[in-house]
Amino acid sequence: MKLKLLYLLHFLLCLSAPLWCAETSAEADIVTIAGVKSWKLPEYPPEAVTRKIRGTARVHFVVQSDGKVGWVKTVHASDPCFSAPAAACVRKWTFTPAMEGDRAIDSAMEVDLRFREEDRAAKSRGVILKTPEPIPLPITAPKVITTIKPKYPEELDARNLPGFVRIRHEINEQGRSEKPEILMATHAAFVPVALAALAEGKFEPARQGPLKRRGTMQQVVDFDSTVDEREACLKANGISAPDGQPWSTLEGGIPAPANIYVPVYPRNLLLAGTTGEALVSFTVGVSGNVTDAKVVSATTPAFGAALLAAVEMWMFTPGTSGGKVLPVRIQAKHAFDAENLVAAEQRIAKALQSPEGIGQARGLDERLQPLWRMIPAYPQELRATGAPTGDAEIEFVIDRDGRVRAPLVIRATHPAFGWSAATAATQWVFAPPRRGGQADDVRVRVPFNFKP
Repeated sequence: MKLKLLYLLHFLLCLSAPLWCAETSAEADIVTIAGVKSWKLPEYPPEAVTRKIRGTARVHFVVQSDGKVGWVKTVHASDPCFSAPAAACVRKWTFTPAMEGDRAIDSAMEVDLRFREEDRAAKSRGVILKTPEPIPLPITAPKVITTIKPKYPEELDARNLPGFVRIRHEINEQGRSEKPEILMATHAAFVPVALAALAEGKFEPARQGPLKRRGTMQQVVDFDSTVDEREACLKANGISAPDGQPWSTLEGGIPAPANIYVPVYPRNLLLAGTTGEALVSFTVGVSGNVTDAKVVSATTPAFGAALLAAVEMWMFTPGTSGGKVLPVRIQAKHAFDAENLVAAEQRIAKALQSPEGIGQARGLDERLQPLWRMIPAYPQELRATGAPTGDAEIEFVIDRDGRVRAPLVIRATHPAFGWSAATAATQWVFAPPRRGGQADDVRVRVPFNFKP
């Protein structure tokens, strides 16, 4: 339930957000900062002696990875005559360099210097003066320069679903996106498109003074529905009021689809060419979650179980009636027919029927890299009977684009665990698997554990 509420919160926030929302931060994995190794007092300028003045200067500088000072700039001086001597002084200092992990790196720092005749006199008498304490300059966060509007996934064209992908990624010193991590996605089809758009974006890297730094950014990539009317979107996803009633008859108002997943086509029935349909009724609660889902009819029990598992993972933006948010009872019908599958699913089904089949992960160029993994919903029917723990093992195909296709329940301590795990697996996304440098389909098995 908490996971579903979190999805709804993110969805509602993104409804009012621009196409790209960004939260940025600067990251510096600096274990140790640069430390002064040797230093000298600044030369007291003759002009200051003549004018009998003392003063201060603030110097920004870069400690290089070899401990020597590179770039230097006096950014403030109480009198202009102190500016050049301050910079010249810091250039002569040496440091132990800053460390990032076990690697010495350049580091931008600042130090305040005093120009006082008594300091120089004290040093000439052998008095040990306090070593100046340079501090690292703050690191500014990276910024978005330009972003590419992502294309709405062709796979979802007929379903008209809105959605979003929330991504955390690093911006390198060249202003390019690296190491994306998917934090939230309302549908797996949005993930590859969002990542492709992100890779084309341009960014201002984080900075520490004159140095470019690596930083972290979170962005929400929003996908607008191709239709504005809730009724049309519901109809496109097989959702209707009970018994064909008009939506206007519902006391709770018309909900809007948020997370809607296509049910798993049971592999054995798919490969056998068995078609059919199922009808499930359910309640959309005031928080948009699905409760009390029940199979009304199904041409085979497997079709009913598959649709039920999918519906229990759905989320909605609740409708309102008379200014109030009320629960509403609706229904969903799904036709299981190979003609309704997307092209990639049809191709995988044919490959599974061929003598060659689909190979396993052994021999891939790199280990499989998951980009986004949906957590399966705990089946409501088991929660009502005491909520036991359980597990399931699912075989599925990761296609050449990194999408999960054709899940098959190998085993499950209860059938409902199997269907829930298989449904969640269809929303997983991987980096496209490659074999011999070419994108390839791969068959894997994954265990799932369930706790109430």
